[in-house]
Amino acid sequence: MVATSRGSTTVVAGARVISADGKQLGVVKDVRVDRFLVDVRWAPDYWLGTETVDNASQDIVQLFVPKQGIGSAKLHLDVTGPGVI
Repeated sequence: MVATSRGSTTVVAGARVISADGKQLGVVKDVRVDRFLVDVRWAPDYWLGTETVDNASQDIVQLFVPKQGIGSAKLHLDVTGPGVI
């Protein structure tokens, strides 16, 4: 398993991603230094920054962002930084 840490949270590949309002968004597919890829069934996958994580465990990543705000939280393909390979 691939993992990365931000403070006391750890995002792990395979964990379910849950919005702040309790909606399941997908599953963590990949983890980089400061972002993680959400695998969404029947929709395009997208990257979120680790700053969107409220709490995480081996099984669940709980976000600060409600489902309706995910569009604004998505990282764009032109984003560069230490998490992009």
